[in-house]
Amino acid sequence: MRKILISFFLIFTTYLYSTAQHSDLDSIRQELNSHATEDSTLALHLINFSLLISKQDRDSGLVYGREALRLARELKWLRGEGMTLNNLSGLMLVENRYDSAVIFALLGLKIAEEINDSMLLSRAHTMLSENYRLLNNPKNVYHAEKYLSIAEALGNDTMTLDAVVKLARVYDESEDKTKRDKMISHGLNLAAGLKDEINIARLKEQIVDDYYHQGNYREAAKGFREILAIWEKNGNGAAIAWIQTLISSSYLEWGKMDSALFFAEASLATARKYSLKKELGNAYGTLADYYYNNGNFKKALEYHLSADSVRRELDNSQTALHTERAQLQYEQAKKDAIVQAEQAMKEFNALRTRNILYFILSLFLVIAIFLFINNRQQQKAKNKVEHAYDALKSAQAQLIQKEKMASLGELTAGIAHEIQNPLNFVNNFSEINTELIDELDLVLKSGNQKEAIAIAADLKENEGKINFHGKRADSIVKGMLQHSRTPTGEKTPTDINALCDEYLRLSYHGLRSKDILFNALLETDFDPEVGKINIISQDISRVLLNLFNNAFYSVNERKRISGKDYFPKVKVGTKGNKGHVVITVEDNGTGIPEKIADKIFQPFFTTKPTGQGTGLGLSLSYDIIKSHGGEISVRSKEGIGTEFTIILKSV
Repeated sequence: MRKILISFFLIFTTYLYSTAQHSDLDSIRQELNSHATEDSTLALHLINFSLLISKQDRDSGLVYGREALRLARELKWLRGEGMTLNNLSGLMLVENRYDSAVIFALLGLKIAEEINDSMLLSRAHTMLSENYRLLNNPKNVYHAEKYLSIAEALGNDTMTLDAVVKLARVYDESEDKTKRDKMISHGLNLAAGLKDEINIARLKEQIVDDYYHQGNYREAAKGFREILAIWEKNGNGAAIAWIQTLISSSYLEWGKMDSALFFAEASLATARKYSLKKELGNAYGTLADYYYNNGNFKKALEYHLSADSVRRELDNSQTALHTERAQLQYEQAKKDAIVQAEQAMKEFNALRTRNILYFILSLFLVIAIFLFINNRQQQKAKNKVEHAYDALKSAQAQLIQKEKMASLGELTAGIAHEIQNPLNFVNNFSEINTELIDELDLVLKSGNQKEAIAIAADLKENEGKINFHGKRADSIVKGMLQHSRTPTGEKTPTDINALCDEYLRLSYHGLRSKDILFNALLETDFDPEVGKINIISQDISRVLLNLFNNAFYSVNERKRISGKDYFPKVKVGTKGNKGHVVITVEDNGTGIPEKIADKIFQPFFTTKPTGQGTGLGLSLSYDIIKSHGGEISVRSKEGIGTEFTIILKSV
C-alpha cells in the first residue's frame, strides 16, 4: 500500500513540475514505479527526486527527502542515510534555518566517519562550514580546511576549487588576509584551467570589495560591473541583485548619482523578479541611501520603512528555530528510548524461549536452575525497559524547558520588532519637522504667507503622527510588559549554561537585526559540571540579556572608532566553585573609565549618549542578583575591555 501511495504521489507531483527538468523527473518516476519493494534503489531514486524537485518547490523537496531518510534507515543503508541528511541540511540552509541545517549536517558527518566515505565527508564538512559561517561560529574555519584537505586527497580539481573559494571567504571574514590572498591566487589559477567563470566571479568579488573599503570607488564600480556580466550570463538572480546593490553603493560614494540610481532600481527589479526577500531589503536600503544623499527625505523615509519591514520579516523567522531544534532533539531521544525498549523486550522473549526448551529437556534440578536464571533475567529486562522509559520522560522534560526558553526569546524579539516601527515613525517625522521649521523660518522672512501656512499645516499633521505613534509605542510596551509578568517568583532548577548560551545568541541577533553590518566573535567556556541551579530564570535572564547588550554596544562603539584593524569579541563562561557558580561576561570594547567605575550600579547613571540608555539596566541587575543571595562585580580597563562577574549559589 505504501509503494502504491508513493508512486501515485510521485506521478502527480512530476506532472505539476513537468515544465522544468521534465525528462529527469519523468525518468526517475518510471524507475520508482518499476520497483515493487522498498529497496536501496528506490531510496536512491527518492534522494535524486527530492534534489531535482526542490529546485522548483523546496517544500516538496523536503517531503521526499524525509521519506528517503525514513526508507534508508529502515533498510539500514548508511550511505543513503548520509546522502539524505546532507541534502536536507542544504535545504534548511537555503531556507535560512541554520540551526536545523547544522543538526542534519552533524548527523551526516557522524555516518560519513563511521563508513569512511570521502564524498560524504567532504559534503558534510562543507555544509557545516557554511552554516557555522552564517552563525558566526569560529568552527567554520576547521570544517572548511577539512573540506579542502579531502578534495586535494581525492585529486578532484573541481571539488578543490569549490573548497578553495569557500576557504578564501572564511579567511576573509576572520580577517586573515594573508591566507585569504593565498587562497584567491590558488583559486584563480584553478578556475582559469577549468574555465569556471562563476568561481572566478566569486574570487574577484573579494578583491574588488577591498577597493571599495579602501575608498577606491572608481575601481570598485568597474570591478563589480565585470563580475555582474558573469552572473548575468549564468543567470543567478540572488548574485545579480547583490552585485547591482554593490555597484550602486560604489557609484553613490563616488558621486555618480545617475548611475547609482540606475543600479539601485535594477537591484530592486531583480529581487522582485526572483522573489528574493533578503536582496529586496538590501535594494530598499540602497534606494533609501540614494534619496537621503540627494535631499529627498520623503522618499528616503518610504524606502527605509520598506527595508525595515522586509528585514523584520526575515528576522522573525529566526525565533522559531530554537523550538524546532528542541523538537528534533526530543524526537531523536524518543526514538532512541523506544528502540532500547524494543530491544529489551526482544532479549526477554528470546531468553524465555530458551528457558522453555531447557524445561523440556532438563530434569528437576535443571528446572530449578532455569527458574532462578529466568527470574534474574526478567528483572534485568524489566530494568532496561524502566531505564528506557525514564530516558523518554527526561527527554520530554528537556523539551518543555527548551520551549519555555524559546518562548522568552520570542517575547523579547517581539517587543523589539513591534516597537521599532512606531519609533521609526517618531524619529523620522521629528527629523522632517526640523527641516520644515528651517523652511518656515526662510518663508516667513521672505513674507510668503501662503507658503508659511502650508508648511505650518504640514508641521501640525506631522506632530499628530508623532503623537499617534508615540502613544502606539507606549501601548505596545505596556501590553508586552504585562504579558511578560509571571504569576509567581518561585525558584526552579535551571540549566545555567543553556540559559547563558540562549541569551547570548538572542542579544547578538537582536543587534544584527538593527545593523546587518555588525559582526562579532562569540566565545563560550561553559563548565559541564555546573548542571542546574535554583533561580528565578526570568529574572536572571534579564540580567544576562542586559550584560550582553552592554557588551555588544561597547565593542560596536570601539569598532566604529578603531576601524578595520579591530575585531569585536564577547566571551561568556561559567565555573563551579565550592557550592557556587561563577558567571563571567567579558568583552574587548571601550572599557569603563576608572573614575566612574564605582557609579555604574547606581540608578539612572549611564555612559551612553542621551536617548540611548536609561541608567536602570545595571541597577536592576544588581538588585536581582542581591535578591538571589549572590554578588555582581566589574573589572574594566579603559580602551581594553570589561569583565562582569556574577556569583550565585549552586545548592
